[in-house]
Amino acid sequence: MSVTNNIHVAAVSAGKPRNGRTKSKPSASSVRVIREGRALRSEQIDDILGAIEAGFADDPAGPSVAVVLGEGVRVRVYNGQLQVGDGLGWNRRVRNWPKAGSGLRRLVVGAQSGMITLDAIAWCQALGVAIVVVDQDGEVVLSPGSYGHDDARLRRVQGTASDELAVSIAIGLIGAKILGQASVAAASLDRPDVAETLAHIAAALDDAASIDEVRQLEATAAACYFGAWVDHPTAAPRFTVADTKRVPTHWCHYDGRRSLLTKGNSNRKAERPTNAVLNYLYRIAAIEARLACVAVGLDPGLGVLHMDASGRDSLVLDVIEPVRPQVERFVIDLMAEATFTRKDFIERSDGSVRIGPALAQRLAATMPIWAREVAPYAEQVAHTFGRVVAGKWSPRTPLTGRNAHAAAAVVRARKVGAIQRGRRSAVARAEAPRTDVARGPLDFAACIDCGSTLERPRHLRCSTCWEKQPGQARDVRQRRGRAIAKVRAAQEQWRRENADTTVDREDFQRVIQPKLASIKLADIMTATGCTKSTASSYRTGKTTPHPMHWGALDRLTRES
Repeated sequence: MSVTNNIHVAAVSAGKPRNGRTKSKPSASSVRVIREGRALRSEQIDDILGAIEAGFADDPAGPSVAVVLGEGVRVRVYNGQLQVGDGLGWNRRVRNWPKAGSGLRRLVVGAQSGMITLDAIAWCQALGVAIVVVDQDGEVVLSPGSYGHDDARLRRVQGTASDELAVSIAIGLIGAKILGQASVAAASLDRPDVAETLAHIAAALDDAASIDEVRQLEATAAACYFGAWVDHPTAAPRFTVADTKRVPTHWCHYDGRRSLLTKGNSNRKAERPTNAVLNYLYRIAAIEARLACVAVGLDPGLGVLHMDASGRDSLVLDVIEPVRPQVERFVIDLMAEATFTRKDFIERSDGSVRIGPALAQRLAATMPIWAREVAPYAEQVAHTFGRVVAGKWSPRTPLTGRNAHAAAAVVRARKVGAIQRGRRSAVARAEAPRTDVARGPLDFAACIDCGSTLERPRHLRCSTCWEKQPGQARDVRQRRGRAIAKVRAAQEQWRRENADTTVDREDFQRVIQPKLASIKLADIMTATGCTKSTASSYRTGKTTPHPMHWGALDRLTRES
């Protein structure tokens, strides 16, 4: 997440000189770039300065994630707000977040120097904002250490888990990972043969009797899966025409996960942009996995699949295994849709590739996605350990909120039952024979148009006057009812025919929905068969179409 490595940009401070006059911003040629080793060319200097300026020009990470980069960072509380100043040279920025309505949930600090005050830490802790400090390689240096649910019995079981319990957890995590890889191979890589092979490997996991067998099957699946990535057109980045000749040739094709800069099968030092993006997103997902493990009361360092190692969160690596296919699907889509520039990637002196500041913040904006993906698996592992805890233990769901949702469903069902019983009682009273009793004032309710006595006192108009209202005539209501019934029948038929299909509303809203703004209403009406007002609500994003129309709208946006 660092901007430079052994590269120092010497720029004049943006403050005012002693004489009170404001200095003009220096040009690229007047800024000295000092680097150990061979001198940089002018275009390399422009790339470095351009990446710095683009990285701190805006905040693409969104309101929930704040990425702090650069030198001389200052995180403090000013006038009751969290204030963060970061950047490099002339490209400095100051951001403020109030206590109410800020939406901030993560503060990721990847700066090389600076300070975080104690009152800023207290401010973040009071509002549930996690402060995560990472180094140049994106490895976690500092993260929240207090357990959200502190139960020592759970960690004791985690540290002394039996082989049978560890194998069952590993099978569940790796099985979900391999099935996810099969889905990516079939849908994103167009390799149904690889998907079928991965499905057979996932089925063979059920017969695994040890962790070593699980590891062997996982390694076999990984080799088969990433073999389908090699030289695939959507596995390598696409650069602008101006930068195509300026990037190394090996950047433009994918040759596997193994890095040529490290020994063995390690992929820590990526020499290709695709692997650099994968490593970066894996580390972001690992940050969310660590926060999730701490929230459910698990020790991040005591894993079941990854062996214990000094300075490594083994359980975090276990928990993100099922999420890796989602990360890889995101990277494939990113490589297929985005056009990169030379400034998005920084090549270090040893040939390894780093992510530029602008792209780093863009990728960091995906942290909420990985938090949602990791949450159910962290809770699943905690519940598996919790079943072995001695004494009374209740499963908690602080991440997904499933317990609260189930309780709310019970309350809703109870309310619906009470309403239905009340309606049946009202119908029974209405159908009961009337007796000669004193009539109340509601018995003399009259139509507001013709003055005739109403059949139902709660109505404002009689049936004759009601049918005279615009859109309420009997034939109009019948046509409207038949149209609604036809649409519901089509939706029901689509659900039956696509019962096994997993639809992602977030993908539609992120990829297809913004493109509808430039589509004509008539084309949307033709593609979906909806009315003009409904097509308008689809185009503005006020209403999300039914999944049965997503394919037609996707084709419409691609053809336009």
